[in-house]
Amino acid sequence: MNCKLLIATATIAFSSSALAADYTFEAPLRPTFDYNQRSGVRVSGDQWNGPYAGVTLGYGWDRLRGTLNGYETEPEKLDGLNLGGFAGYNKQFSNSIVLGLEGDFEYAWNENAYPLGQGLELKTGTTWGGSLRGRIGVAAGRALFYGTAGVAVSNLDVARISDLGISKTMWGYTVGAGVDYAFTDMIFGRLEYRYTGYPEADVLKDAARAVFPDTPVDLGVKMHSNTVRAGLGVKF
Repeated sequence: MNCKLLIATATIAFSSSALAADYTFEAPLRPTFDYNQRSGVRVSGDQWNGPYAGVTLGYGWDRLRGTLNGYETEPEKLDGLNLGGFAGYNKQFSNSIVLGLEGDFEYAWNENAYPLGQGLELKTGTTWGGSLRGRIGVAAGRALFYGTAGVAVSNLDVARISDLGISKTMWGYTVGAGVDYAFTDMIFGRLEYRYTGYPEADVLKDAARAVFPDTPVDLGVKMHSNTVRAGLGVKF
């Protein structure tokens, strides 16, 4: 009886060892991201990776100067609101550096109107603008602090009466800085400042030379703006 019990015990032990050899147990993987328990916001890892889009509301302080054969006029103020949208893509690295590419487009309300009588007005101002920029930033908790720079474009109504007038598309540059703040894993807010400069653009140069063929006439405009924007975005 004791011999049978000994043999049974040995058989069970051998079977258990064989069963354990067939299966391996691994420790659970550590999560890629750390989460804030209250808000569910990723606070490390790749919080800012991927595409995103959003809307902005801002205010711009624009200054316009006319030039005639190298002489500049007094700056004209073209201050006003702007409403726009943005979209881009970020790549976040393990050292918290974030690189990205972003484009934006906006509509502006900053026209100046000058009465001409008989219900007519002469208007000057910008109507739309946009930019394509690179971004570099540092992720710190829920915040992304970044700098940005790139090419800018804007439409300028030099002189418009009713639906007739002179318009120019101006190309320039834009530089700025801002902060994105993650409210949730997908929703973030934005506060940004940018300076945009438009070097001198020709206006009516050909027409002026046709009127004054023997006198070189260079008529142009230059413009710059300081703009503050607040926005709300969504990560995809």
